[in-house]
Amino acid sequence: MGTPRVRSKTEYRGDQVMCPSNMAEHALSRARSSEAILNLPLHRIGKAPRLHPNTSAYDPWVQNWLTADRFKTYLRAAGNNTQRAFDLYQWNTAVNSALLHDFAHMEVALRNALHRELSTLTTPSLTWLAAPTALTLFPVAMTTNGKTGAAYDTNEWLRGRLQDSRNKFKCSQTAKLLSPMAEGRIVADLTFGVWVELLHPRFEPTLWTVALRNAVAPGVARQDVYARLRTLNDVRNRLAHHEPNLKNANKAHRDLFWLLSVLDRDIQAHVRTHSAVAGLLASRP
Repeated sequence: MGTPRVRSKTEYRGDQVMCPSNMAEHALSRARSSEAILNLPLHRIGKAPRLHPNTSAYDPWVQNWLTADRFKTYLRAAGNNTQRAFDLYQWNTAVNSALLHDFAHMEVALRNALHRELSTLTTPSLTWLAAPTALTLFPVAMTTNGKTGAAYDTNEWLRGRLQDSRNKFKCSQTAKLLSPMAEGRIVADLTFGVWVELLHPRFEPTLWTVALRNAVAPGVARQDVYARLRTLNDVRNRLAHHEPNLKNANKAHRDLFWLLSVLDRDIQAHVRTHSAVAGLLASRP
């Protein structure tokens, strides 16, 4: 038996023989094609369907899908041009999806940063997520509703959200320490509104000054973080309910990346690299 021939000059691809130079050109061509597709705005990938010129916001299929009142928002923004209104609806949906992608990264970064700093307020035998500690950090604080005159506890909502999460994962309501797995699950389960509330002005002396200020870059004011988070919380709720964000998408995008910049510039750079929002905003119909 002779020595097997080593194919050093060519490579097989199916029943074709491709020279290394041709293989390189083929790979480069495919890479360019993939890059071109990835760089397309989400609502432009594929052929956008054109509507019949007589389509009305009151047509049954539009009513069943969007409702006339919902579609009117886009019609007004499109100068009553039905086709452009549908393009705006598709664009808004794509922007919302892209914002939620970036928002997810920011929310994870925020909650982990705040959790780390809040953990410094307790000893190794305690966790801020446990009921006894939560009552210390968020004590009963009665105040009066300025409109109704009714008295209420300003921290009851926060303690209630923590209790709901502990119940969800069957954690003891009397234990002072939780397992690392339980802590991680509770941190992930808490709503974005909880993390926003932790930066409320009433917590400046008890939480911000002694711990939470270390979650962001030096010199950043609590009120600047809180104001942006409150705005983004409202935007996030609109995104989750597929509401129009024709007017506030640009500001939400700026606020989100400002927050990432004060949390961690490396995270900000990573999210920006993979974000589709800027391209979509630039391609508004």
